[in-house]
Parts: sequence; structure tokens; C-alpha cells
Amino acid sequence: MSLETKTTFYSYSFWCPPLYVFALLNLSPSNLFIEAQENYQKRSWRNRAQIIGPQGLQKLSIPLEKGKNKKMPIQSVRIANEEDWGNLHLRTIQTNYQSAPYFEHYFPLVENLYSKDYIHLWDWNWTWTQFWIQNLDFPVQLSQTLQFGQL
Repeated sequence: MSLETKTTFYSYSFWCPPLYVFALLNLSPSNLFIEAQENYQKRSWRNRAQIIGPQGLQKLSIPLEKGKNKKMPIQSVRIANEEDWGNLHLRTIQTNYQSAPYFEHYFPLVENLYSKDYIHLWDWNWTWTQFWIQNLDFPVQLSQTLQFGQL
């Protein structure tokens, strides 16, 4: 019987992490702790993503309600749902990836995530983190921090 040790990773919340995060998670079984107690970082990747398509890099952004988001706990940052950002994202994703392999398998799953009503950015990011781990079949145990900076 072999004992496989788990590597522990600690990260801020993300919507679409950079590729190196996927590479690390795919190396070996691991524990991934997402910092749930941090303050929102303005101009970070917490509400932004980039996709690449025939026209090159395209940026996607989730609009946030105006306010003091910079000093606000990440779990309190509210999404500005008055804007129709979800349909714009879906059209952009579809336009760029409709001819990609497995598009017809994964796009309905993505549409399902976009069809839900999210009030807080944290809920959006947490749902997407679970989506990536589950659908890309990473050997990862996912957890949230209970206190800032502590696993």
C-alpha cells in the first residue's frame, strides 16, 4: 500500500485562474484552500478573465456595484446585475469556442452557471472554482479559510 502525500495550496478566490494554477492542481493530489476572509482587491482577477480566440485576447469582466469595494470583505462585494453581462459573456464564449472540441459537452454546463442569480462575487467565484475542479477531474480537496491567512 503506498501512501500518497497531498500538497497544500492557498489562493485568493478566482473565477478563471491562470493556466499555471491548473498545472499545479493536476500534478498530484492536493488540498486547495481559498481565502474567504480577505478584502476585495480592486483591479485584480477576482472579477475578470481573459479568453483567447481568433481575434486574440478578449477580456471578460463582471460588473460590481459601486461603493467601497476596495476595503470590503470579498464575501460582501455585490455584483451589478442591472447590466446584461451574462449574455454578453455567453455570446463571446460561444463565438470564440463553438468549433472547439468538446464545446457541445461543456457549453451547456457553462450556460447553467450563467443562468443562476448571483448576488455576491464570492458566490460566483466559489461556484466556478468547484466547476473547474469537478469538470477537469483534478485530484483536489477544496476548502475555504475560516480566518484570514489561516488554513
